[in-house]
Amino acid sequence: MSDPFDSISIPDFDAPPAPASKPAPKKAKSKPVQKPVQEIVEDADPLPLLKDAKPVLAPNPHQPRDLVDDAGRVYALPKVDLSEVEMMASVGMTTKQIADALKLPPTTFGKLVKNDPTVQEAIDRGTSRGIKMVTDSLFQNALKGNVAAQIFFLKNKGGWADRQELDQRLQVDTKMNFEDAVEALKAAGIDPSKI
Repeated sequence: MSDPFDSISIPDFDAPPAPASKPAPKKAKSKPVQKPVQEIVEDADPLPLLKDAKPVLAPNPHQPRDLVDDAGRVYALPKVDLSEVEMMASVGMTTKQIADALKLPPTTFGKLVKNDPTVQEAIDRGTSRGIKMVTDSLFQNALKGNVAAQIFFLKNKGGWADRQELDQRLQVDTKMNFEDAVEALKAAGIDPSKI
């Protein structure tokens, strides 16, 4: 049976040192040619730098921070059809109802709305479009003689209000003298001397 350590050579430290090879002749010093920065960057080999590097998440302006979980993993949010989101918002659906219709968890849809401005814009456009359709319908009904629509429109847009003005003024004669007050108390059965 052979020993696996037989193939390892151990240097002999007591042996005289091996003769040194002749040094290469020195070249005349010349000024280094400076390369433009762009050439230096293009010539750089990124692999030696990354070979021993630990993964670090650098801030990326195109990658919102909320898309990195607590463990540092980057995840992608789902894509949604913006016209469908706009249509659902136009009929008055809430963001939770839209998320349910898209079969997304409400928290995921909330992150999508927060991180993708086009989704929030679609919701806003849809909401505005729905309000415009109902306002147009209300206005047309008011013009056709629908009294309830006319009253509603004027109360909300014309400054009208239901007011009941009560004019109940208490008329009190404040010019009562002392003798009249004593007589009024006696007439009411109250002894003024005990007051």
